[in-house]
Amino acid sequence: MGAPQIQIAPQIAPGDAIRACQRAIRVIGFSHPAFLILHAHAKDKYRETGEIPTMAVDAKGVIYVSPSFVMRTPRSELGGVVAHELLHLALLHGDRELGRDHDRWNEATDMAINQSLRASGIALPSRALYPPSDYRGPNTAEDLYEWLQSSLPPPSGGPGAPGEGEGDGKPGDGPGGPKSIKDATQGCGVLRPGEGPCPQGNAPGTPQDSQGPEVDWPQVAREAREAERSIGSGSGICDLLSPSPARINWRSILRHGFQRASECRGRDSYTYARRSRRSPRVGPQFPGWVGHDPRVAIVIDVSGSMDREWISEIIGECVKLCGEYRSKAYLVTHTDRVTWSGWVKHGSCVGALAEACAFSGGTDAHGAYRAVGDAGKFDALIHFTDCEIGSWPENPARKLVIAAYGTSADCAELPPGAERIPCRR
Repeated sequence: MGAPQIQIAPQIAPGDAIRACQRAIRVIGFSHPAFLILHAHAKDKYRETGEIPTMAVDAKGVIYVSPSFVMRTPRSELGGVVAHELLHLALLHGDRELGRDHDRWNEATDMAINQSLRASGIALPSRALYPPSDYRGPNTAEDLYEWLQSSLPPPSGGPGAPGEGEGDGKPGDGPGGPKSIKDATQGCGVLRPGEGPCPQGNAPGTPQDSQGPEVDWPQVAREAREAERSIGSGSGICDLLSPSPARINWRSILRHGFQRASECRGRDSYTYARRSRRSPRVGPQFPGWVGHDPRVAIVIDVSGSMDREWISEIIGECVKLCGEYRSKAYLVTHTDRVTWSGWVKHGSCVGALAEACAFSGGTDAHGAYRAVGDAGKFDALIHFTDCEIGSWPENPARKLVIAAYGTSADCAELPPGAERIPCRR
């Protein structure tokens, strides 16, 4: 009787996994041309790595691919996973995180993408994560995130990003289902800013030290949506690529502004309590910058369209964040003129400040921005406004965050570099 045969796993040559991904997405593109357009702008951004279990994208638009995962995944499902990653890029999910819990945000974005792919008849691995069966809201990442935050326990955290779950995405569904969404996840999301595995074995001619030209993903997404509509298929993809502007909870925007201010480099000191964005996902961790006294300015439009109770809530949250970030903030309220200005800090009397802001009138921010500029140099300025401003004043701070509410929230006449975030109460 002969010796037993030993099965040897085939070797995976450098570039094989990338070529397999590219073939799989081209097959999807025959029936869904949107992905041919998305892939055309990302074909040089694939990188092979053994540091992630499935696939992921980073803030620079790089698509990281696990060769072992690619080679064990059927081509029909592999095409769906690559389409999933391309949608993360096209929908700017990294930029839209805005200070939310990273792992929970990835769960929400994965659910929204997978739901649209399933609606368009695109196959995904059996453990792909979908919205829970009792979710009834819109298929947008922001709405899913809010629902998950209020309905489920917080994710367990840790590096990586969730992309696969059990059943329809509700924890515990099915025999032996996971105790939480995170228990079942294996990757396929957006990496934290500054994170990114070390690439290995890329296809010949694929540079590792260059990410190529900047891609205008909003424009690419519009082109992909029109291509999909032209053949009358993929309604789920079309809906996802043309979402109505998602309004963000104003508290998240205010916190985002404080975070932007506290992360400004070039002053104060390093701390290991805040990891550097350049720290690798696995390996040595570097300290990050910390501002001991981040300088934040808050400007509130108190014209007739602004609810007085909301003004009081914004001021109260600002005072609370001053205590959390151990800083003070310069507050200015305005109609067509400055109605109140001054420094606030933890312990300031919110009621008295709200009374001082009880004005109404037109809208002109020039005086408010001049008041901020006269008060000193600021790391961030957060402006709550309906954007009904004839001409925008020059930005007096390093970072300008526009929390836009009201009917004119889509106003395009903003200062260069301003970050406009549709705001909801």
